[in-house]
Amino acid sequence: ILFFSATAHAQNIDSLINLIYKEKTDSARIGRFYDVYERLYTIDPVKAIETQKQILALAKRQKDKVMEAVATAELGDLFSRDGATVQGTSLLLDAVRLAEATGNPQAIGIAYRDLAIFTRDLEKKKQYNKKALQYSTLAGDQRSICYELANCGIFYMQSEHLQLDSALFYTEAAYQLAIAKKLYHAPIGLLLQLSTIHQKLGSNGLALEYIRSAERLTLTQQDNPSLSSVYWYYSNYYLDAGSRDSALFYAYKGLDFAK
Repeated sequence: ILFFSATAHAQNIDSLINLIYKEKTDSARIGRFYDVYERLYTIDPVKAIETQKQILALAKRQKDKVMEAVATAELGDLFSRDGATVQGTSLLLDAVRLAEATGNPQAIGIAYRDLAIFTRDLEKKKQYNKKALQYSTLAGDQRSICYELANCGIFYMQSEHLQLDSALFYTEAAYQLAIAKKLYHAPIGLLLQLSTIHQKLGSNGLALEYIRSAERLTLTQQDNPSLSSVYWYYSNYYLDAGSRDSALFYAYKGLDFAK
């Protein structure tokens, strides 16, 4: 597992990318890709886009269609998160086409999962995510299964009639899988997702404890982008609780770490 600082990132980016092709199988290369990708994203989301372009170019030079599909999907994800939704959606659709052409179930699962996240229609979100989960299960891709279970939880929260029990079931399943498989970044987001669900269920004390757990984990990992999210969750929690001073305090802290 790779742990490195922002300085190491700047100095060793090429060698980190090249580690992907030290692996001999598609599955191992995809695993190495996410080991690098998730840590780069936590250090500097903007640089993550440029790094992703480098990995995509490398995959094309290697004539590695499976990695090309995965890298295209995650580049589409990054563009979409950054607000470039037209370009992001185009890349996500390309990724599905590329992945299906390879017949690799792990790549197909990843492509459909990312497409599900940024599709506007809720029923299509569920449809794409269900397909992703089926392919990820076929591939035995525990990391992707974790993310797709988490998506199930989100989509149940987004349903017209809140299905919080189902949202809680899938989010807890995703969290337990993330802990069991020692996924680097996933537990933070899942703790915050659990906080949201419990707050909606009226369990405010438990909701606050999940935010605190996420904060402890972000501090341990020195994950500033996620720490910014944690402070926004604190702010929203206190705003809903009617404590405007605390809400403003954490909103400003969130802004500081988002810079």
